[in-house]
Amino acid sequence: MLARLADREDVRAETTKYEAVALALVNPDPPSDGETITTFPSVGSSLLLVDFFEKLYAQYDQRFIYAAPALETTTRRLEWSPHSPALGDPRIVGYSPRIAHHEELPPCPPQD
Repeated sequence: MLARLADREDVRAETTKYEAVALALVNPDPPSDGETITTFPSVGSSLLLVDFFEKLYAQYDQRFIYAAPALETTTRRLEWSPHSPALGDPRIVGYSPRIAHHEELPPCPPQD
């Protein structure tokens, strides 16, 4: 049922669907309480948590970046400079930041 909720391709199409759906099971028992159970959903499932943000960002880019280039200063996703000292912080081990692949980064839009 969850898998059938995914893959909406347009904001106005199939209002009962979502851009991305994932399922994560968490172990409630010590000593591994809080750890994600990796054996379900199975490999190849459309519900894998590891694919969730990639799918969601792809839909975001399709709708708000490519379809509305005039709004880029408001809707573009921010990227980390490859030279940022934050990328060396040990607290982000396991995090995959979006790194800019160009030398000059455009100015960030003002934050409200």
